[in-house]
Amino acid sequence: MRIFDNFKAQGAASRLNDEAFYAEAMREIESGIRRDGIWAMAPAEADMDQSKAAAKYIKLRVQSLR
Repeated sequence: MRIFDNFKAQGAASRLNDEAFYAEAMREIESGIRRDGIWAMAPAEADMDQSKAAAKYIKLRVQSLR
């Protein structure tokens, strides 16, 4: 059972890291900070749909923080 406990702990740590990365991305957006390269990729990957592009930007920014 110790192996499963380690996996559970690693999963929890990973989720906490992800949460911190998403929070950082949101703080940046709210502060008016954006990464232009990522911002340019987001609409292209979202078929130029601006509402989807905003969500895609956050996902791409989280990937870059990882």
